[in-house]
Amino acid sequence: LLISDNDGQNYSKSYALDKDLSSRVNELQLAQLGNGSILAVMRNKQPGNRQAVAVSNDGGKTFGPIRLHPDLWTPVCQGSVLFVKGTTILYAGPRSTSSRVGMTVLASDDDGEHFNRSMLVWSKQSMYSSMQLLPSGEIVLLFERDGGNTSAVRFNTSSIKLSLGQ
Repeated sequence: LLISDNDGQNYSKSYALDKDLSSRVNELQLAQLGNGSILAVMRNKQPGNRQAVAVSNDGGKTFGPIRLHPDLWTPVCQGSVLFVKGTTILYAGPRSTSSRVGMTVLASDDDGEHFNRSMLVWSKQSMYSSMQLLPSGEIVLLFERDGGNTSAVRFNTSSIKLSLGQ
């Protein structure tokens, strides 16, 4: 993990998440939360079918304990994370515990503690994703689907509805 506190003029390596983790997690995605802390979402290669998460309160120099997030169930696959505003965080990834299907966007309104809103984007084969917040306030989701095709979807956070019984 490379970190910079001067707008990218210089970088230093943070060893906060390097301690023998390569056998357990990889494909790290970061989002700076509204309170300034950093949420790390990691592909989990261990049993549990959940994304691994950890939080840094010092700009990425150290991270708290890595845990499996109960709301982020997934096959072993990368997922993307995006800070929107205030305490709203989005996560996108396949929503299945057995195969890479069901690209879904989940929303948290409490800095990633709970993801209680969801929007199914693609029900079939889907995997790697990336999200970007546009100046208009819309979000663009790019994701791989159906064996290598890439799709782009634009949406507003208001499209992500309350989920019951995730």
